[in-house]
Amino acid sequence: MKKSIENRLYLKKRIFHFQHKKGTSMNEHQNDFNKMIADLKNLDVEIDDEDKALLLLNSLPDTYEHLVTTLLYGKEKIKFIDMSNALVNNEYRKDQIVHKESTSESFTVRGRTNPRRFRGQGRSRSKSRGESSNRRYLAKNECAFCHKKWHWKKDCPIKGNKEKDEPTVNVAGDEDERDSAFMVSSPENHSGEWILNSACSYHMCPNKHLFSRLEEFNGGVVLMGNDDVSEIKGIGTIHLKMHNGVLKTLIDVRYVPDLKKNLFSFGVLKSSGYKIIMHGEVLRAIRGALVVLRGTRKGNLYFLDGSIVTGTATISKSIEDDEVDNSRLWHMRLGHAGEKALQGLVKQGLLKGAKTRKHGFCEHCVLGKQTRVKFGTAVHNTKGILDYVHTDIWGPSKNESLGGNCWFVTFIDDFSRRVWVYMMKHKDEVLDIFLKWKKMVETQTGRRVKTLRSDNDGEYTSDPFFEVCQDEGIKRHFTVRKTPQQNGVAERINRTLVEKVRCMLSHWGLSKVFWGEALCYARHMVNRLPSTALNGKTSLGVWSGSPANDYDSMRIFGCSAYYHVT
Repeated sequence: MKKSIENRLYLKKRIFHFQHKKGTSMNEHQNDFNKMIADLKNLDVEIDDEDKALLLLNSLPDTYEHLVTTLLYGKEKIKFIDMSNALVNNEYRKDQIVHKESTSESFTVRGRTNPRRFRGQGRSRSKSRGESSNRRYLAKNECAFCHKKWHWKKDCPIKGNKEKDEPTVNVAGDEDERDSAFMVSSPENHSGEWILNSACSYHMCPNKHLFSRLEEFNGGVVLMGNDDVSEIKGIGTIHLKMHNGVLKTLIDVRYVPDLKKNLFSFGVLKSSGYKIIMHGEVLRAIRGALVVLRGTRKGNLYFLDGSIVTGTATISKSIEDDEVDNSRLWHMRLGHAGEKALQGLVKQGLLKGAKTRKHGFCEHCVLGKQTRVKFGTAVHNTKGILDYVHTDIWGPSKNESLGGNCWFVTFIDDFSRRVWVYMMKHKDEVLDIFLKWKKMVETQTGRRVKTLRSDNDGEYTSDPFFEVCQDEGIKRHFTVRKTPQQNGVAERINRTLVEKVRCMLSHWGLSKVFWGEALCYARHMVNRLPSTALNGKTSLGVWSGSPANDYDSMRIFGCSAYYHVT
């Protein structure tokens, strides 16, 4: 097709007025729709995905109005592929239902094949059987007992038959079952799941045994989506156990035997003051700050996260569950306070209606108060000094020192915990400083550095640094990326030094430019203070074998000093 404005106008008119033709399958209808979309694309006309979905829904006849309303409910955005699949699946389900009905009818064997007998012509051979002129064939899905549609006689609520799990054989009786010699059917068990529905006016349930209390009477009728009518046979109460284990009671639930599923009404929730929130695949009903109900999306329907509680033994728990709800409410009002704090306020009588009960599991507390798992203390079985050395770089500082330095590097001997600190103007000075420090300590002690532990900083992982360690026979230990806890010895020493620097500068009100001088003095003191890692011994004492004896010469950092001239 030629790319012209006339062709674009023609195709747009055609797609905007496109309608489903009666007798056309949904696959054929969508194929025609997709061909027009492809033709427009060839003319450089791009239609948004959501607009395609809306155009497809707009092309459906009025009989799809209920389905379209269901597909669009509660959604801010829709996708074309989702709408397309939903329409095809809907048609497939309808075909399956028709197929099942025709299969069920094929199992029904008529006792008499003469149609004239059922048209009022002729008389019965036996007077004891009565006049046959009043008899008629049963319509599709018609009950043989009450002559109402959409259920079999064995499921008839008026007759009072109960459902059975296995297929049953109904033998012809002497009155209403005369039309059939026998009929084989397989009843479908009603599911215990609850569908969260926006179209129903009340909570509805077809299962009589699920009610904890039921008042049976003729309560009118319910209009279905296909304009069929189902009778309300009573109103009762059902107990549900929610996703968080709390027991809730549904009141004024309509007993509608003709239904196939349990329906949970959105309208009743909103009338009771609940707020419905849909996010992702989860639906929540909220009252105030409390999530009372939660549903999970399966396909295009939301199913209640919970289960039905039957029997009377669990009903006594409802009072306790109400108290748990009250405690949970106060827990959230007080900013997710802990149970111990709540119990203290309850004992003082400050919280109305709250009991000293556990408020149960709170997912928001788990998300908001979680912490990383504590790293265990690393133990290195070093037998002497310089067997294992920790190192780390700190910086950059916002304020340069008097010497123009912004960084410092520390070396810590694991055996003695002695600390060396070197100031740096740039990070790339680390290798030169390490070589100078290594030569000094090895010369003074006569021992060699065996293992060096550091993080994965670029200065430690550079090729020159690796080559030096390989030439000197030094083993390298690295921490996991972004896990400073694994280099805890060096990180803790850096924190201790910086804390002491802040304290000393604050004590005399000194400018931050003196942080370098304060750092050197802090290192001098740390080596002379007892260490918990050494069971109270000092680093200098373990390093040299004798305790330090120069404590008398120490003065307060920042105090006045005089140079003594002899």
